[in-house]
Amino acid sequence: MIVLLTFALQLGAQTQAQKSSPIALQGLATNQTESVGPISAEPTDSLKRFEQMAMENHPTLNAALARILTARHEATQAGLHPNPKLGLFIDEAGNENDPGIWGAYLQRQHIRGNKLALGQEIKDREASVLEVEFEKQILKIKTDVRSAFYKSLIAHEKLTLTTQLYQAQQDAIAKSNQLFEAGETPKTDLLQTELQAQKTMILLSEIEVAKKSAWRELAASIGKPDLPPQDLTGNLNPVVDEVTYQECLSHILANSPELVAAQAEVQRIRSTVDKEVAQTIPDFQSQLTVGRDTTSNHFFTGVQLQLPLMICDRNQGNIAAAKSRLVVAQNEIERIKLSLSKRLSVEFQQYRSSLVKSEMYTSKLLPKAQQTLELLTQGYPEEVSFLQLLTAQQTVIQITLEYLDTLSLVWQSRLKIEGLLLDDALAKNTVQ
Repeated sequence: MIVLLTFALQLGAQTQAQKSSPIALQGLATNQTESVGPISAEPTDSLKRFEQMAMENHPTLNAALARILTARHEATQAGLHPNPKLGLFIDEAGNENDPGIWGAYLQRQHIRGNKLALGQEIKDREASVLEVEFEKQILKIKTDVRSAFYKSLIAHEKLTLTTQLYQAQQDAIAKSNQLFEAGETPKTDLLQTELQAQKTMILLSEIEVAKKSAWRELAASIGKPDLPPQDLTGNLNPVVDEVTYQECLSHILANSPELVAAQAEVQRIRSTVDKEVAQTIPDFQSQLTVGRDTTSNHFFTGVQLQLPLMICDRNQGNIAAAKSRLVVAQNEIERIKLSLSKRLSVEFQQYRSSLVKSEMYTSKLLPKAQQTLELLTQGYPEEVSFLQLLTAQQTVIQITLEYLDTLSLVWQSRLKIEGLLLDDALAKNTVQ
């Protein structure tokens, strides 16, 4: 976990007794924890709260639910039989002042070939695809929220650290000025101290902007862009996972909603093929007529049947097109598998390389920088100049900031892999 280490910058003037007024600086280091196996980080209470807010406020989830309901309602409609038609007719009215022939008819369309059930099945399968898309959207939202959360958390740590550095450098400028006026240090040391403070001020401004940007990204990810900034709590220390690329790939291929949705789409298109084949079985129309001929004063009835002759149009074009769409959908599954493999290769490479780099910082660079600062502090002012001590201090802080940047890369790749390579929930193609 992230712990604060206090580095005391002893700024005496002449004697060892003057080392009793330290200017405290806080750096960041980590204690390595044991491996927990697969890539999976347990969200903190703070992160869970933001995830819950996203589930309640994200507009794409409401849209996805509405699309599912739309498909379900369309499935109900697709299974309904056509309504019968009732009509009236009058013929030869006015001949020899006679009302003519009049009556009523009842007409009905008879659907054959199980077309209604197949039409309903297609819409049901479409709803199933949309339900998988809904689950995929949830994963994207969680990945976005977690990614923005850790960006904001790391930006806060960097801002805290840089602010402490800047404050310490202001004290160092004052002390350096005293030493210069006392003739104990050259003016170049004073100018160098002021230069480092100015560079830190620029860095501080950049980090302040980055922190605000990270918070705005987090607020947008949860669907509340006007949410005021809040304190975040979380563990930045990455869990060292002894997991291979192949293990990650197998897990993603077995659980990816992208693949599940593509497989569900294949089943939907199979149903469309069945329906197009069923169209070769013609429907027919029946009509029952009841009327009266006022000339002869006779009542009559009639029955009509209409059946298309499937001579020219046997729906062969639509059947072939549906089968071609099925081939496209089947190959889409293979394309997604290859895409997942390629995307995982990029993310896993960044995750492992960033993790190795972060371990080098915690095991080599940070301890050595800290040890150097401690040795220089012990030798000041008899053996070490003020500027040397200040430079060592600057180095420790700079290495710590680099370490935090590396942690950010670790978390971004890790969260992408945990989210089955799904992110960017607000992208246009995910909400249409």
